[in-house]
Amino acid sequence: MTDRPRWRFFAWFAVVAAAHLAIEGWTGTTAIGLPVGFAVTLALVFVRRVPWWATGEAGPGGRRGVKVVAFVVLWLLVAAAIVAGLVEHPPHGRDVWYAALFVAIFLGATLFGLVRLRPKRPATRRAALWRRLAFATATVWVAGVLFLGIEVATILVTGGWLPWVLPIPAVLVVLGLAGWRSDLAGPARCLASGAWTPVAAAALDVRPGEPVDGWAVLPGDVRIKFHLPAAPADVAAELVDRRRLWLAGWPSDELVVGLPDGDSYAVGLIGVHRGGGKTRLPARRAAGSVPAVTTVQQTFPVPPQVLWNALPAGVAAIRGKQPVYDGPRGFATCRTGISLLSWGQHVNVTVSPVNGGSTLTIMTVLKLGVFDWGEGKRLARRYAAAVAHAVGTAALT
Repeated sequence: MTDRPRWRFFAWFAVVAAAHLAIEGWTGTTAIGLPVGFAVTLALVFVRRVPWWATGEAGPGGRRGVKVVAFVVLWLLVAAAIVAGLVEHPPHGRDVWYAALFVAIFLGATLFGLVRLRPKRPATRRAALWRRLAFATATVWVAGVLFLGIEVATILVTGGWLPWVLPIPAVLVVLGLAGWRSDLAGPARCLASGAWTPVAAAALDVRPGEPVDGWAVLPGDVRIKFHLPAAPADVAAELVDRRRLWLAGWPSDELVVGLPDGDSYAVGLIGVHRGGGKTRLPARRAAGSVPAVTTVQQTFPVPPQVLWNALPAGVAAIRGKQPVYDGPRGFATCRTGISLLSWGQHVNVTVSPVNGGSTLTIMTVLKLGVFDWGEGKRLARRYAAAVAHAVGTAALT
C-alpha cells in the first residue's frame, strides 16, 4: 500500500491503447475496452488499498516478481505489434524515418525499464558519488546537444510531421537525465559544503551495509524519524557506540550523513511508513511525522565570530521573538509570530567555519501544519540578507 498515486499506470494504459489503435484501429472492442481499461487504470492509480499482486509493488515478503512479469508481457505485446507492422507494411521512403523513430523510442523504453527493474545497492563512497555526478552532468549536455543536432537534421532532410514529434521523447529523455543529475547533486552539494552538525540519534537494529530505521533530534529540539537504505560501517559504528549522527549541510526532506574525516556517506529519508517490524516504504515526508522544513545555506568570506555577532540583525529583520544564542555550539534560535500564511515558524541558525570564511545555515520549521506556502524560505532569505548587510559583504554562495 502506498500514500502516493501510482502514476506509472497511466503510462502503461497509454502505451497499450496506442498499440491497439495502431494495429486494429477503432472497433467495437475498442469502444468497450478503452472505457473499461481507463476505469481500471484510475482504480490502480488512486485507490490505496489495492493488493500488492495487482500493482506489482513489494509484498509482505518483499516479492517483486509481478513487476518483472508485467514488464515482460507488455514488452512482448509491443514488440509483436512493431514486428507485425513492419512485416505487413514495410516502410518506404520517408516512412523509414518514422519507423526508425518508433523503434528507437521502444528500445529506449526497454532500456529504461531494465534499469528500473535491476536491483540497486545504494552507493556509499564519496569518490563514487563525484564520478557519477560528473558522468551525469556530461550525459545531460551530450544528450541535449545530440537531440538538438538530430532535430536540425530532421528538419533539413525529412520535413513533414516528424520534426514536430521528435522533440517530445527528446525532452522527456533530457528531463529524466536532469532529474537523475539533480538527485546526485543534492548530496554532493551537502558534502562539499564542509559544514557538519552532530545530532543525537538512536536505532534498535544497526548492522553495517543494512537498512536502518531510527530517531534523531535536530537542533531546536526538532524530533524526526529517519531511514537509511544502507548504513556505511563508520556511520553504523558512530550510531551504535556514541548514539550520534553527523549531518553534512543541513536536512530539508533528506539527510546526508557521514563522518567529517571519513570517505563514505549515506542519504537518508525523513519520515517513514511502518508495516510490521521493518520499514517497508520510506517516504520523503510522511504526513504528520515531520513538519514543513526549509533550509537556506550561505557562505561568507568572514570569520565565524564576525558572522555570529551579526545574527541579532537577522533576528530583528524577521521580527523574531525570544532569541537564544548558544555561542560554544555556534547555534541560535528564535521564533516568529502568527501570520496570514502560518501559525509561526521556529528559526534555527548555525554558524560553522569553512575554508576561507564561515557558513550560515538557516532552518525554518513550521509550528503547526504541513505546508508553509514558501514563508519559511522567504524568512530565511530575509534573515541571511540582514546578516550580510550587517557584516558588510555579500555571500559567496
